Order: sequence, then structure tokens, then C-alpha cells
Amino acid sequence: MNTPEILSILKCNSEIGLQLTKRNGLLNSTWLIYLKNGFYYYFDISEKISFDENHKYSEEQFLKQFKNSYFEIDCECN
Repeated sequence: MNTPEILSILKCNSEIGLQLTKRNGLLNSTWLIYLKNGFYYYFDISEKISFDENHKYSEEQFLKQFKNSYFEIDCECN
């Protein structure tokens, strides 16, 4: 899935977050993404989840930052 598809899923159900595997060539990494109060928050799986300014993206910023990223949804997070 590409970034716009992921954002669409979050907009349809902003009560959940998503655990994603980010594909970048041969490298994979696992991330958590949430939509809270109109902003997107993106965390490495090993990070403490803190909805602070360091992890906060507007939709435009998020799309720009991750425009060439491809993801697989691992699960939904509460």
C-alpha cells in the first residue's frame, strides 16, 4: 500500500492506529501510525509512543515525507 491509501484507512477509522511494515528496497522496518486531532503521528516500533511535536505531521507534511514509501498493514492498534 502507498501512503495515500494508508491515510485513507486512518481517516475512515481514526479510533485506531496501524502497525505497518515499511518497505524500502531490501530493508524493512516496523512503524506505528495514528491520526489524532487532525495530525498524523508516526513512531518506530521500539519508540515510546508520545503524541508530541517531534512525531506530529500535517497531512501535507506526511505525504511529502513518505511519498515514495510502501507499506503492509500488520495489524490495527487501539
